[in-house]
Amino acid sequence: MTIHAVSHREPLAPGGRKQRYCGPAAISALTGRTAECAAAWINHRRGKPGHHVVVGSGGREIKDTLESLGYMPFQEYPSPHFGYRPASDKHPTFSCWLDEREHKSGLYLVMLSDHCIAVEGNKLCDSQCPDGIHVEKSGFLRRRVEAAYLIDECRMVGSDKTRRKRSEPLPPGYSPKELKAKVAKKRKVAATRRTALAKVKADPRVADVNKDYDGRYEVDLAPGYNHFDCSFFYEDNIEEVLTSLTCVEAGPGQSEREEMEQARASEMHGVAA
Repeated sequence: MTIHAVSHREPLAPGGRKQRYCGPAAISALTGRTAECAAAWINHRRGKPGHHVVVGSGGREIKDTLESLGYMPFQEYPSPHFGYRPASDKHPTFSCWLDEREHKSGLYLVMLSDHCIAVEGNKLCDSQCPDGIHVEKSGFLRRRVEAAYLIDECRMVGSDKTRRKRSEPLPPGYSPKELKAKVAKKRKVAATRRTALAKVKADPRVADVNKDYDGRYEVDLAPGYNHFDCSFFYEDNIEEVLTSLTCVEAGPGQSEREEMEQARASEMHGVAA
């Protein structure tokens, strides 16, 4: 196995952005896949669209993604067999870990304090240095190493499933054609909801429509109307609002309602006395 330069491809869906963060870049350097393809596998595990920009990948998440691609990351540090320092002490610096790692020429996934990199021998690849750079010139020598995984190809018996995944360019259902159809469907639904919301606001029986902090809408009827069942709604049930508006009946005017409320309050005050 050898380290690869970080590569990119066109975004998987219209309007998508390139994956320029460290998680997909590290997987690209370790496996030879593009960062967009690596991000699709991470999003596949997260249950998100394949073109979603991957930010903040953790060591366990990248490790599980590599296993899905047919690789076997072995956690070399921290480990009771590493023989470095007690757990209560600080993690070793990257420079110290380079000197004391078990396999000097091995391929590693290294998790720093807030960054992840791919290392083989004295070569390092990450999102900042996609073509690779000598570890002495990386600027990470004083950073703390939180975890280090030795990467090897999966040699388990009966690993047809992982080998098949490794040969596929993208996860199931994440091809550009399928993602394009999903994005088009999502945009169509959003456009339909915007049109329905505009109809609600334009209705002469509606005075105002306000949106709460939690995404809920509130409909205020114009003076002279009452009896409204869907005064609160979310975007996914806006069609019910249009149906309920057709049943809104004219009621007492604003001044008449105020007089009725005052009379009711006076009557209650008299009963209390």
